[in-house]
Amino acid sequence: MLLDMQTLDSAGRGPLGSMASLFQKTRRSLASVGAAVLILLLAFDPFIQQIISYPTRLTAIHGGTDVATTKMLDYFAMGVNYDLVYSSGLWSDNDIVLSSSCSSGNCNWQKFQSSGMCSQCSDVTKSMDLECNLTANETSAGNFTQGSRYINVTCLLTPPQGKSTQFHVHSSYVALSPPVWTYETGGLSWHVFSAYDSYGLDLDQTKNQPFNGLGDPLMVIAYAEIGYNEDYIYSDFISGIKVDKATVCSLELCLLEYDVSVKNGTPDVVTSVLDYGQLLWRNNPRNSSFDTLCWKPTSGPPDITFENPLSDYTYVQLSPVEFAFCGISYETKLSPNLFVGSMFQHHTRGHTQESGNDTTGLDYSPDGDPNALRISSVGLDSIMSNVAKHMNKEALRLNGSDVHGDTFVTEVFVEVQWLWLILPTILVLSGTIFIAIVIIQNKKNGTSLWKSSVLAFFYHGLHEVDKDDSMTASVMEKKAEGLVVQLQESEDHGGLILKEKKDLM
Repeated sequence: MLLDMQTLDSAGRGPLGSMASLFQKTRRSLASVGAAVLILLLAFDPFIQQIISYPTRLTAIHGGTDVATTKMLDYFAMGVNYDLVYSSGLWSDNDIVLSSSCSSGNCNWQKFQSSGMCSQCSDVTKSMDLECNLTANETSAGNFTQGSRYINVTCLLTPPQGKSTQFHVHSSYVALSPPVWTYETGGLSWHVFSAYDSYGLDLDQTKNQPFNGLGDPLMVIAYAEIGYNEDYIYSDFISGIKVDKATVCSLELCLLEYDVSVKNGTPDVVTSVLDYGQLLWRNNPRNSSFDTLCWKPTSGPPDITFENPLSDYTYVQLSPVEFAFCGISYETKLSPNLFVGSMFQHHTRGHTQESGNDTTGLDYSPDGDPNALRISSVGLDSIMSNVAKHMNKEALRLNGSDVHGDTFVTEVFVEVQWLWLILPTILVLSGTIFIAIVIIQNKKNGTSLWKSSVLAFFYHGLHEVDKDDSMTASVMEKKAEGLVVQLQESEDHGGLILKEKKDLM
């Protein structure tokens, strides 16, 4: 009976009683198991609530009219105003190349390849050749004590390969107190190379030797920043002229790989360059007196054939080698003034002859050609990257073919979190096993089922009740039928206690 009473006490007092039962010295193993089960039942409801969730997922739509499309190029040939495209790249920062159609706002495409235009840039500062000479038989600047003097210097700047450019540097000396020197620094941009020898830019090097260092470009632009070393300003003015930085950038045909997706209406385009390819010349199918410029991937065979023109209105020829084509538009040539210009900045320095030190200094804002100022502020590498992107965008708009992708819509799913079922399953199984063991044990001992009434609470909690600690549950039930209790003030400590009614009479 002791086992049944301990278990009954734990169950009657709830989880707190079960907790106390676990730390009783007289606890038995089976009663402890029941107390543990009761305590763990506190977590039953929270675990049950976590079993089922309703996540949203993107589901592909197969068929129907809601089709995801974007563009790719089999060949790069356009019939547009190239000067307009170049100017847009020079003055615009818009870098969106691919326009994708995705009505659901969530689409995905497999990676695909496309012809395109790329840019590459290289720092050639250390390789530039600078040669400067005085204009009009002037002597180099020296220390002047009276009067004024103007110095004009003509410089020739030559890159490692391609066309040179000429620029001028002006300086003046004014005999004030203290004397004042002025000099100029600046920047200049020019055409270094063109695959088409338009406007006498350079020889057609694709027929003789390729332009080294930047793949096989259609054209190359250079930009140089001209600085000055003030250590020479009062002694040998020409020696102070220097090249602070020089950059050459190319535009060249390439093979691109696009990884395109649209998520929640926002497009994400990752572009990789797979191959810069090679330019080559072939007989013009419409005029044998002239050659036509072609392009093929580097991986293509050395001897490559091209089929007849696509139509009567185009020189474009395709090849069995994928992405190889002829008929690169002659309009890709650069006009004389595009990307060409110079900018300058005036500097003023005062001088005290006695101390030999500068006493005043003033740097003015840059001035000059808009194109050169734009390149100076943004950087030639960014400019040429924008130009390539605008060329690709226009080519895709005019000659692009559709690439279809998968369209996704958001749907609600019912998901079962099976791990959250572990505790409820263990509790149900352990509770069932525990009840079965208690029933078998009570039947074996000939006792009635435990927790059949609240008699144990009354017989342990009543004050001075006439009870026998050894009476059985059946005797307790009979005695309880005639037992009347009432809350009454305690004579010992003044609190309310339950007393048998006979004590009150």
